[in-house]
Amino acid sequence: MPAKFEGEIKINVRKTDFDEKIMPLFKNLFEEVPLTKFRHQLNLLETVTIKKGQECHNCKKPFQPLDPQFHCYECQIWFCEECGEKIDETKKGNNSLVHFHNMIWINVKEVKEIPVIDRYKLGENKTFDENFKRLIDCNGCGNESEETSYICLNCKPVMFNDKVGLVDICQNCFCLLRKK
Repeated sequence: MPAKFEGEIKINVRKTDFDEKIMPLFKNLFEEVPLTKFRHQLNLLETVTIKKGQECHNCKKPFQPLDPQFHCYECQIWFCEECGEKIDETKKGNNSLVHFHNMIWINVKEVKEIPVIDRYKLGENKTFDENFKRLIDCNGCGNESEETSYICLNCKPVMFNDKVGLVDICQNCFCLLRKK
């Protein structure tokens, strides 16, 4: 007969934090809450560190220390704001963008390394043809959108279908956030 559990404990921990910060907490928790009573699930998250670029891959303009920029983590290339936002109206789908992978918009107020980011937040690099429509529910305004969407890398994740989800932001909310 399978064991009956009184509840479930789900914990997401960055791999880099697990040994030094989390292990003592687990020992204390499981001394108080027996594993035989609660099902437990530990997810170790991969992390990445994003660095700022030196120049735009497209126009070769050098970046100043506080210049906002776009970054493709997969290709390790950077674009200035102007090149990163270009859309070729004569093309469709990913072909209309300056770069076909997901890009990270970097806009920091201080000259220092950007904090560590959970790898799952970078999403998957998928290419879409001209007929594909991706509908998102914006976590900023709550509206549905088929426009370009953005994922907030430093936002607290939301729960979606019993999994940790991404914080999606529509084009309008992104423009409002950039003005702050």
